[in-house]
Amino acid sequence: MSLREDFIFYAGEKPAYQAVYETLRDAIVCGRIPKGERMLEIYYAEIFNVSRTPIRSAFRKLANNGLAVEVPGGGVEAKGLDVSGIENIFKFQQALERLAFPQVIQNMTGEALAELFGRLADCERLIDQDMQLVAHLNESVHRKLFEISRFEGIMEAVDLAYGFVQAFNLLAARDRGRQIAITEEHRAILSAIQQRDQVLLNSVADYHLEACRLFAVQFYQKLPRL
Repeated sequence: MSLREDFIFYAGEKPAYQAVYETLRDAIVCGRIPKGERMLEIYYAEIFNVSRTPIRSAFRKLANNGLAVEVPGGGVEAKGLDVSGIENIFKFQQALERLAFPQVIQNMTGEALAELFGRLADCERLIDQDMQLVAHLNESVHRKLFEISRFEGIMEAVDLAYGFVQAFNLLAARDRGRQIAITEEHRAILSAIQQRDQVLLNSVADYHLEACRLFAVQFYQKLPRL
């Protein structure tokens, strides 16, 4: 998918600046926008076909979340993450899941569960056709679990930490084996929810997070140092 296609995927009913932020966040985390690259409002306004106002707001959020730094003359410079930052994000993500998942088990309906299993079936069907779309579908499954939890205030935290985790998972769009594994790990998570087994859910969710963490760390260790 192009940046424009990613933006359309994220847009939905979100404010434009949030869709721009999530698209650029993923691009920086995945290395599509390299560390040190200058990012200008006018350029991304044209790519996303929006005014410069949401671009400016998205740039500010990137800077606040440590993914970019403001530069003289306007715009920002992509900063990316380091390994210690990745480790902290995954620890925070695990804490969020411990808070949310008991509520997920309580609130999950048969209809919602069937719909999520359906998304995983789509992942399996599309794996050899469009791995970027599969990565986005997998991302949507995990995010939906947090929405189902209806845990007060959690989505704000999710937008910060979990957004990074799912951006890391998009790296797997370049790795067929890892993307297949993510789909299987999500199926195990949904099966534990279906069984209403909190201990099993914690176990399979921790396994998934650790696999994602290792994949992200190994990717960042291979990036050139500036």
